[in-house]
Amino acid sequence: MSRHDKDMQEDKNAIFDSTETVKVCLSVFCGMFESIKINTGNMRRSASGAYTNATDAADWLVKKGVLFRKAHEIKGGG
Repeated sequence: MSRHDKDMQEDKNAIFDSTETVKVCLSVFCGMFESIKINTGNMRRSASGAYTNATDAADWLVKKGVLFRKAHEIKGGG
């Protein structure tokens, strides 16, 4: 069946559901951003502490077939 054979009515529910989900998510994020306090000092310390690189390395290991639990352990997560 090609996409042109499909009843276009079937597509509408997915679009409406997706739109509602986006609207709810945006309202949550707007509320969050109105009250968020960003601690740039903590962000700077965390970024310089090599944790970002450890996460990237663990993700790379997972892409190579290592289970995430093992990749986390290899990168020093316990």
